[in-house]
Amino acid sequence: MSGTLKSLLERMLSDNTASPSCQHIVVLTPARLRSYAEREALRIMRSHELSQQREVDVSVHSFISFVRSVIGNHDDAVFMRPTLSPFLMRVLLAQEMSKRPDLFREAGRTFGSVNQFAAQVEELRKSGVSSDDLHAAAQKNAGSLASSNASRFQALHSLLELVEHEYADNYALPGEIAPVMKSWLAVHGSAYRFGLFGFENIAPSEALALQWVERYSQLVCDSDMAEVPYGDLLSLLTGSSNDASHALAPVRPVTDIPVMAKPIDNPAEEIRFVASDIAQRIKDSRGKLSFGDVLVAARDMSPYRALLDTEFSYRSVPVNTTPAAMMSDDPLADVVLGLLDPALYRREPAAILRVFRSGLMRGVTIDYRDHATGAMRRRPISSSALDKLENLLATQNPSMLWQLAEDDATNPASEWQAAHAISICINQAEHQYGLRACADYPGDGIDDGVNEVTVRERIRSLVQFLIDMKVNKAVWNTGVESGKRNEYRINRTRQVWDTIMGALNEMVQQFGDEPFAVFAPTFKDNLESLLRAEPLGTRPKALNAVDVVTFPTPMRQYRLVYVLGASESQLPAIPHESGLLDESERYLLADVLAARGKRVEAWSILRSTLDAKARREPLAFNMLTTHASDALIMTWPKTLDGAAQQPSSYVNTVAPRAADSQKGHKACEWGHDIEERLIPLPDQTKPLDRELATLLFTKSGAIAVFVGGCLPVRR
Repeated sequence: MSGTLKSLLERMLSDNTASPSCQHIVVLTPARLRSYAEREALRIMRSHELSQQREVDVSVHSFISFVRSVIGNHDDAVFMRPTLSPFLMRVLLAQEMSKRPDLFREAGRTFGSVNQFAAQVEELRKSGVSSDDLHAAAQKNAGSLASSNASRFQALHSLLELVEHEYADNYALPGEIAPVMKSWLAVHGSAYRFGLFGFENIAPSEALALQWVERYSQLVCDSDMAEVPYGDLLSLLTGSSNDASHALAPVRPVTDIPVMAKPIDNPAEEIRFVASDIAQRIKDSRGKLSFGDVLVAARDMSPYRALLDTEFSYRSVPVNTTPAAMMSDDPLADVVLGLLDPALYRREPAAILRVFRSGLMRGVTIDYRDHATGAMRRRPISSSALDKLENLLATQNPSMLWQLAEDDATNPASEWQAAHAISICINQAEHQYGLRACADYPGDGIDDGVNEVTVRERIRSLVQFLIDMKVNKAVWNTGVESGKRNEYRINRTRQVWDTIMGALNEMVQQFGDEPFAVFAPTFKDNLESLLRAEPLGTRPKALNAVDVVTFPTPMRQYRLVYVLGASESQLPAIPHESGLLDESERYLLADVLAARGKRVEAWSILRSTLDAKARREPLAFNMLTTHASDALIMTWPKTLDGAAQQPSSYVNTVAPRAADSQKGHKACEWGHDIEERLIPLPDQTKPLDRELATLLFTKSGAIAVFVGGCLPVRR
């Protein structure tokens, strides 16, 4: 890939000689490859040939970093727009639906939920689709056999029009860069030349940005249009596109490097093999091979995530991988979402334990006896006390138990003390802080007076409760109490705290004086959706570490490429519909957009169709296999979820004799690295019969000789 980057820079610099007005060359690359592309570009620019070019500014950016670093730091950031968070947009939609029952019924019947609709609005907005386009689609299909499509487009039109009216062109969704780049390029585009490097696919807003790059500046690509999944977009931008349907691209055989195909017993053994093989190759290379030269990829990484970190750490192989956990998995999310759960105020054991097992409710304390001094001390509820309380709830009537615990505070048992303290805390949350009204409780007899409480007051009560229960101190001060070994976990919880407080602050700023009752039905769901969408524990990428990715993915050159799960059931992946618009609706909308002259917007809508996804599979696999310079190793499990597996047709194309080699490889060839000092265990052990075991181990002097399943023989 460095050769491709070098040729890209050479082309851009040579073109720059013929066009002296260009003062800046920008290499656009995916965020995953930016640090690599920067290092390679610096190394290439130091070469003798390119250093002879006239002075020109060369930089490497992702689309987002270009907007933030270049556009945001020039012209007093006049072209920048504040970010409209999806959380705030969902709040707006929920408010509007409550005000317009007819629209709510229409959208509810058509889309099912505000969250689903918000995701569809976000896709349409980033694709450049306006409410007028949706209205035209609804008009075109009105009265036809696709009347359901017309009603769906009309509902989309109504709600997207609401978002446009509320925020106009003054805001941008996260990742919505096209409007910013359009206005900036119209002024400064002639002084820039852009090149594309390493992209596997182009997002809708990036496609629109490239449209303005092509119009106001110059665009150069590092690959052949026929070799990348977005080749039809490049053809569209250059005016060489045709409307003929595209056939599936063939999988290209790999002939210039060694290719190995190995069937392995199961996914766990695949991970063990790959980790062991990487460690052995690094050791044998004696410093000539770096961990950063290795890629481990799979079409579906879910069967391997559980063992990935463990197996690679066991063999001291550092990895760069995307965290599987989301913010909704953090204990702080359990506390905040648990306080918004109606089950908590019904005293349901699971909901209560979810909140108090988090370890963050430091303000809820009970008496403990100090074994050293004998004195009674107030401390937060311990895990052992919660375990005893859980057992008590499982063996007694929970309703009666909570009533007894609330009335009697004299029982010294820790589980009863915990029940009393928890019951008082829930009563405070419900009545003193009014948190029971933060969720939707149809017909539960809540006083009508709560409908007058504003968003600002209700959120202030929620935050004040967290402070009074010392949740904030548990989040920010735990590091001093538990040491550096928990520092990573503490930092993750702080990220969740910042995200929640930021979302609540946005809601107060936008809707602070509105009645909170309007937002109560969807408040908890919106907050939970926000936390489910944010990864937890993201770490900076290390240069000398193995990249572990799910493909399709942006690609650079690697020396070793491992492909996991290359079985017929996983590769190629079966495409599925995504979003709320189905296949026919996407084609209908694309026809309307194309007729209105929005060809790039139509491409963005069609990129999620089944046909586009199917055409992407072989091209993505070709990118993966052709970026290995030393060796390509493909593995697949013999069994997965109890079903026998065969190699993918892609594997048979790249390595034709893969199916015949299944009997030649066993898991024992790479072993489990079991230390010799451990006691070897037999592969199978027949269980002892109960009567036989009693006879064997209770009769003194009896020596049992076991042969197969025979009876013991007395000597």
